Amino acid sequence: MEGRPGRRRQPPDKGRPQSRSVGCTGGKTASQSYTRKGPAVTKHTTQAISIKYVGLDVHKETIAVAVADSGTAEPRVLGIIPNDTDALRSLVKKLGHPSQLRICYEAGCCGFVIQRFLKRLQIDCVIVAPSLIPRKSGDSRQDGSSRREWARPIIA
Repeated sequence: MEGRPGRRRQPPDKGRPQSRSVGCTGGKTASQSYTRKGPAVTKHTTQAISIKYVGLDVHKETIAVAVADSGTAEPRVLGIIPNDTDALRSLVKKLGHPSQLRICYEAGCCGFVIQRFLKRLQIDCVIVAPSLIPRKSGDSRQDGSSRREWARPIIA
């Protein structure tokens, strides 16, 4: 038996994974079309993602910044930066990867400029209505110390 006409064996292609027969239950065999060359789970996929919650107190000239890491109880104050895109870009770069950041700030006279800028950098940004920010009764702080409270509702 020389071989059947029309059924010629093709040489294996070096770039494609080859199919092979694998044993199944009951003594049957099945064709497996893909063989994995690397590990199924990498070190990167098993690491927990640390999310940073950032509260901004935006004014005409400056932005006050507070950050809370996921799993921590109290936000920490980072300081005050100038209200321009270069300073905001360098702050975001220092804080971490855009997928790990959640930023919020209070809606005010500065509008949506910061939100649009952060959206271009692919960072989640929420603008909070002033009436939705939790405050103690009789508390009317306007000094920027409330930025810590802005990060707290996002964490919850």
